[in-house]
Amino acid sequence: MKHTIKLRTKYEPSKWKIFRKAGCYPYILNIFEDRFMFIGNFIGEMCTSSTPDEELIKVLCQELDYLGYSVTEDDSLGPINKGERRIYLQREIHTGYYHLLRQDANGLWSHKYPGELPTQRDSLGQIIRVPEDSAENPFDGWCFRLSKKLAK
Repeated sequence: MKHTIKLRTKYEPSKWKIFRKAGCYPYILNIFEDRFMFIGNFIGEMCTSSTPDEELIKVLCQELDYLGYSVTEDDSLGPINKGERRIYLQREIHTGYYHLLRQDANGLWSHKYPGELPTQRDSLGQIIRVPEDSAENPFDGWCFRLSKKLAK
C-alpha cells in the first residue's frame, strides 16, 4: 500500500472523524486509515510495550525509512524547516506503553488516542507546547525530525 507523504501538517481534528479507530501512529504520519497500528506494522516487526527501547527506536527508524522518510534524532524543539516534520516518541517508564505526538504547523504538539479526535492538550487539559512538559509523566522521550527522502 502506497502512502502520500505530507509534511508540516495543519492541526485539523475534524479530518479524523471517520478514522476514530486510528491511534497515534497513523495520526503522526497523516495516514488516514480507520485501524489501530503499532510501530513496525508496515514492515512486519510489530513493537509492543515489552519491546526494549533500543529495538523500538530501531524499528521506528527502519519503518519510517521504508515509508519514504529520512529520519534524524532531534534534541532541538525549535522551529522546523519547510518540508520537515517533527515527531516525539514518549514511553512510560514503568509499563513500556508508548505514544507518539507530532508538531503541527502552528508549532504546538498534538496526538490521538483510539476512539477520540486528535487534541493539542495533555491529560490535564493543558496545551502541549513542549512534549517533555506534558502531564503524561513519568516517561522517557525521543524527538525525531523527518523529511521526505529524495528520489533516486
